[in-house]
Amino acid sequence: MKTRLFILIFALVASAGTLFAESGTLGDNATWNYADGVLTISGTGAMIW
Repeated sequence: MKTRLFILIFALVASAGTLFAESGTLGDNATWNYADGVLTISGTGAMIW
């Protein structure tokens, strides 16, 4: 499930350019950041899908 979430977020961020935010949250336990062509997902516990 984490792989599908990663692929979804990466596809949205990579294809959207500047139309979408460059960081955000995934529920209460995880955050994501896209900078300089690198997508970082951080957090602990369960993530929402």
